[in-house]
Amino acid sequence: TFAPAKAGESTSLLFTITAQMPLRPSDAFTLFLPGFGGASNSLWTNVTEHGGVFSSLIWSPEVSELLLVVGADVPRLSDLAQQIDLGITLPPAGVRVNQTAITVASNATAGPVQAVVVP
Repeated sequence: TFAPAKAGESTSLLFTITAQMPLRPSDAFTLFLPGFGGASNSLWTNVTEHGGVFSSLIWSPEVSELLLVVGADVPRLSDLAQQIDLGITLPPAGVRVNQTAITVASNATAGPVQAVVVP
């Protein structure tokens, strides 16, 4: 989800997903966000000291990808949530409900997942 959800404006993202398999440190999710903008940005967190699941968040607008790197072991069927404030801007035309261009993929050690549409 995006907040605020105003076309062309900077937004905060809430990434939520249920791990369908165990995840290991260095596994990652890649969100493809075509048309989104903002400057390249990243955030690193020591999950051992600060908790959470994701150790790195990396926004690469030149390829429209947001990379979320897992920094801790995650059991199967865990619900994950990450607030993302990296200065990402929504596309000038906005985002439609159920648009098929936004996808997520994973390189999970237990089994990579090809890009699927984000509902």
